[in-house]
Amino acid sequence: MNYFKVAEDILYAQEPVITLDKLKLNTLRDEADNSSRQQSRLCTHINENDNVHEMIIVHKKDMYVRPHKHINKMESLHMIEGEMDLVLFDQNGEVQEVITLGDYRSGHTFYFRFNHAVFHTVIIKSDIAIFHEVTKGPFVRSENVYPQWAPLATNIESVLKFQLTLNQQVDLSREKQ
Repeated sequence: MNYFKVAEDILYAQEPVITLDKLKLNTLRDEADNSSRQQSRLCTHINENDNVHEMIIVHKKDMYVRPHKHINKMESLHMIEGEMDLVLFDQNGEVQEVITLGDYRSGHTFYFRFNHAVFHTVIIKSDIAIFHEVTKGPFVRSENVYPQWAPLATNIESVLKFQLTLNQQVDLSREKQ
């Protein structure tokens, strides 16, 4: 796979025709294994200014995705491998919905799309989760909104506490369904 890195775990494909196979996915797995953030991302768009951003993303179990929402953007996700919970929140951080995502053969939801801004995160349930994400470009950092009730990834103690509480809320949400 011909790519260049723009960060520890963010790769940009450099091929005119981009394909994905088991060998290339294994490269992304290796990148996630070596990442301090337990993830890797292959961007198949040319750069941050493209109108459409497509990424193949690998997340390892127990990694933290800070709850966030995207202003003026759509986002879709198609699972390739693994299982994770998509958690939707209200403005105050209360869990509104939990959607279990898995690949097509899992019997779980394998595709979703947001057409409006909603706070969300994912909880990785399998050892690894691999998915294809598409969103509107260009990338503008200020269009990602993070709520005060969600700790920064750098605050490890707060993150662990948040993850524990979130998992309990998700379990309660499932019992109500």
